[in-house]
Amino acid sequence: METSAHKEKQFTNQTEFLDTILNNIHDIIMVIDVNDYRILGCNKAFLKSFGLTEAGAKKKTCYEVTHRQAYPCKPPHDICPLGLALKTGKPSVVEHVHFGEKGEVINVEIAAYPVKDKSGKVGQIIHVSKDITDRKRVEQQLKDALESLRKALGGTIEVIALTVEMKDPFTAGHQKRVANLARAIATEMKLSAEQIDGIRIAGAIHDIGKISVPSEILSKPSQLSTIEFEIIRNHPKAGYQILKEIEFPWPVAKIILQHHERINGSGYPAGITGKEIVLEAKVLAVADVVEAMASHRPYRPALGISESLKEISQNKGILFDEQAVRACLRLFTKKKFKLDY
Repeated sequence: METSAHKEKQFTNQTEFLDTILNNIHDIIMVIDVNDYRILGCNKAFLKSFGLTEAGAKKKTCYEVTHRQAYPCKPPHDICPLGLALKTGKPSVVEHVHFGEKGEVINVEIAAYPVKDKSGKVGQIIHVSKDITDRKRVEQQLKDALESLRKALGGTIEVIALTVEMKDPFTAGHQKRVANLARAIATEMKLSAEQIDGIRIAGAIHDIGKISVPSEILSKPSQLSTIEFEIIRNHPKAGYQILKEIEFPWPVAKIILQHHERINGSGYPAGITGKEIVLEAKVLAVADVVEAMASHRPYRPALGISESLKEISQNKGILFDEQAVRACLRLFTKKKFKLDY
């Protein structure tokens, strides 16, 4: 039978063991009284971070230490982990900011664990803060690097687009207008942000393959011969060959390869049908036809938006994707979208 002295010694050993663990953890730990936000206890990492003694810490409230303010957040704000834990009765984890001994900003991930009494009422909160300043710095560096890559990619795309326009000045602005319309259609269809970006990028350079077509064919003011038309029809494949080795985050080369394909298989260069055509290419196809018909070409005057919309409307589900056509029609008839000339 255990004596009371033995139990007391066992309790003391357990307490010392737990204290050893808590004081060798690098995370900042404090126990907070939910009635007045007073600090009931803390570990050495807490004392070191805020330049306090244990006695000094117990004279302060959590908001005085972590937020350097002399007034409480009553009731605690919803972004406060203590407030969330009190509100839900469950552990909460948030990212927050603390201020160090010298006022320096410390990015922290805070976990608040409610401690309940036998009646289920929360009396204390165990507040654990992990310093994530280095992680946030790395995240920002990655974000900045990604933004630089996006800008570089944007510049590259612009150069490619200008290259096409120099080859075929009669359609200057065509790719840009198609890209804007295709992006608007994709947005109206509620496609993912990734798909919308891919469609925009592909639209901006979808005629890159035309640099393989002789200028006299591109600018010919009369009807093309069968051979000349076949050369023109090869431009999606040529564009694919140019771009296929570039590791875009989107299937840009494939979209460009298929942007003249049609649902019923009457398109080119492969004559594929329906589900064989990627959705992004189906969207781009609608935008390309609308812009091309509405604009002037060397061999014909502009046909106008009305004729363009009539063309896609009559051929939805036959040549063109039904969802893409409906989205395009809504843009022009209900949302007053206009091609920017």
